[in-house]
Amino acid sequence: MTTYEEAIKRAAKPLAEAFFRIQEGTAREAAELAYTPGGPGLDELEERIQAWRDEFMVQD
Repeated sequence: MTTYEEAIKRAAKPLAEAFFRIQEGTAREAAELAYTPGGPGLDELEERIQAWRDEFMVQD
């Protein structure tokens, strides 16, 4: 059985890669990278990514 600690360690790399992708380029470019057929549309993804950036990214 997977322990909590093992699950966290396994999730670390994919989560870090996802956060990196969300931060690179414009919100639209990040949405295009994140888009998968059957999921949220590009406009919705772009809005979600921009909202995440507005809340969590440090502004220079």
